[in-house]
Amino acid sequence: MRPNTDPSISKLFNAWLWLLIGLVFATVLVGGLTRLYEAGLSMVDWRPIGGILPPLTGIDWQVEFSRYQAYPQYQKVMQGISLTQFKWLFFWEWFHRIMGRIVGLVALLGALVFGVQRRWSASLVFLGVVMQGIVGWLMVQTGLVDAPSVSPYALMIHLSLATALLLLCVGLLAQSWAPLFCMKRMRYALWGLCSMLGIQIMLGAVVAGLDAGIGYNTFPLMNGQWLPIEEPHPYVMQWIHRFFGVLIGVTSIWVFFQTKGSSSALKRWCLFICVAVGMQIALGIMTLVYLVPTHLASLHQLMGLALIALVFSVAVRLRRV
Repeated sequence: MRPNTDPSISKLFNAWLWLLIGLVFATVLVGGLTRLYEAGLSMVDWRPIGGILPPLTGIDWQVEFSRYQAYPQYQKVMQGISLTQFKWLFFWEWFHRIMGRIVGLVALLGALVFGVQRRWSASLVFLGVVMQGIVGWLMVQTGLVDAPSVSPYALMIHLSLATALLLLCVGLLAQSWAPLFCMKRMRYALWGLCSMLGIQIMLGAVVAGLDAGIGYNTFPLMNGQWLPIEEPHPYVMQWIHRFFGVLIGVTSIWVFFQTKGSSSALKRWCLFICVAVGMQIALGIMTLVYLVPTHLASLHQLMGLALIALVFSVAVRLRRV
């Protein structure tokens, strides 16, 4: 059966997608801050239905703090912190989980409402949100065993799923936008750039999970060398992330020069992509040089998501001349 194409339903569907896109960005922002504050392991259990309210009494806080003290992060990293400091850590992880619940609720409502209208893509979005929640908890569990931090590769999967969810919403939304006409080669060029950005986001997650940005904080050389020879692990990941960023910058310029014969609208979008890539590279360099300050690191992560969403939205609208 074909989906309902009533204009009012289509507008409501697009508004729902825009709301989800905004919520995904907000949730990633809160998740990034949670990681930067090393707060992701402050809640040591997962209650998908319960657990909405934080501890409300002094006794409840003491119980929660005692549970946290039984795990490696407190014993090896945070030992001696006060209850007030624990409340600060707990707030960020709790807030991140609340944001995840809000995304899940909005996605569920959309799946129910638009499922009646036979827009089955809404159910796919909801399934993606559920998978993200499960992976998020599995990621937390990797830091509750022996190591006092989550696995950087679990973090990579968690961020990659958030990116995939974002692109799914953007792709559905872009179906209602005007097409962009181009030569065949442009399709390969833009999809290639989009793939490179996806890989770069995964590399960035691994760098963040390994804390590989704290060290070799010079650019373009790494403490006077091209490679982190003195201490390769984990800083070789930083080098790969740097190299791939430069490669993306060069590729974005090459993509712009492939717009010959394309529509003027596509040429403007590709020029905008070049500018955005340059801004993201500059932001990444500042984040590194200034020793990964919270505000720059968060902005760098969000800019990466915005950039891949931009390139993806242009790529899905391409049509051959």
